[in-house]
Amino acid sequence: MEVTVFCPSCGAPQDLGPAEAAKPCAGCSQEVPFKVDEAPGPVVSCPVCGFDKLYARKDFPRRLGCLIVAIGAALSYPTHFISLAAVLVLELIVYPFVPFVTACYRCGSQIRGIARNPAHGSFVHKTALEHEKWKPT
Repeated sequence: MEVTVFCPSCGAPQDLGPAEAAKPCAGCSQEVPFKVDEAPGPVVSCPVCGFDKLYARKDFPRRLGCLIVAIGAALSYPTHFISLAAVLVLELIVYPFVPFVTACYRCGSQIRGIARNPAHGSFVHKTALEHEKWKPT
C-alpha cells in the first residue's frame, strides 16, 4: 500500500510507503500521522485521518488528460474534427489499463496498490461539499 498525504499546514504532497508510520513534510517539517492497517483485504477507512467515507477514481494524471483533450480540440478545426475522434479512441484504449486509486473525502489522501473496495463508489460532489471544511488541528 502506498499513500499520498497532504500536509495539513502547507498542503505539500508526500508519499508514504507501507513501512512508514510518519514522515516529516519536506516543506514545513511537520509530521503527518499515518495509521498502518495490517488487516488483509480492501481498505475500510482512511489510514491518515480514520474517516470512513472514501471514493474510488481512475489514477490518471488530470493535467495530462486535460492537455490531451485541449490539443485535440485545438487541432479539431484544421483536421476537420478527426483529432477529437483520435482523442476518443486513445481514451477508450488507455482507460481499461489505468488502475484505480482510493481517496478520502476528508483529508484528500490517496491510497494506491490495494484491492478496490466495492463499497466505495465514484466521487459524489455533495459528499465532498459536506466534508471539505474539516481541517485537522
